[in-house]
Amino acid sequence: MSEAFNEEIYRKIPEDIPGVSWEAISAVDTTVSGIVALKKKLIGRVDNSSYPDVSVTIDLTLVTPAKQQNKGIV
Repeated sequence: MSEAFNEEIYRKIPEDIPGVSWEAISAVDTTVSGIVALKKKLIGRVDNSSYPDVSVTIDLTLVTPAKQQNKGIV
């Protein structure tokens, strides 16, 4: 992506953004609208060593197709 795009869409991103470490908590097979999928629950822990009084965690549920299907798109 171009720098102009990043500045216009995302604006200025600070250089000292803390990292996030992700941990998979669970993964289960499921069906969404008749499509077999994998549902994962993840927890992200932000490296907040610059201000340890605050604990930052991110709860994320990610659902993806279990098997990619080719719809004729090249």
